[in-house]
Amino acid sequence: MEPKSIREIPEAHELLREFMAEAKDVYCKLQELGINNEDARFVLPNAVQSEIVISANFRQLRHIFCVRCDRHAQWEIREVALQMLRIMKKEASSVFGDFEVDEETGTTNTRFWS
Repeated sequence: MEPKSIREIPEAHELLREFMAEAKDVYCKLQELGINNEDARFVLPNAVQSEIVISANFRQLRHIFCVRCDRHAQWEIREVALQMLRIMKKEASSVFGDFEVDEETGTTNTRFWS
């Protein structure tokens, strides 16, 4: 993902794209030299794309969606949480059907129950 503020300025977008490609290239070269992943990561910028796996029950997911789909949440985590919520609304509608996603604002209006 790329911040809208950078994406909207072609020169800024290109600078970021080039930098991220170079960082990834150096990371891969360090791995080829036998450097373990944990140490090779030191060349990666804070905003580099990474993959995570989480384990959560429905109650925990509801809490995550309430907190991370809120308008006060950081935009990047909010987008990820909304993608997860859309999947859960489809796969477990009896548990997540009360969440209403506002596509215009990219938020949800449901709060964690007491």
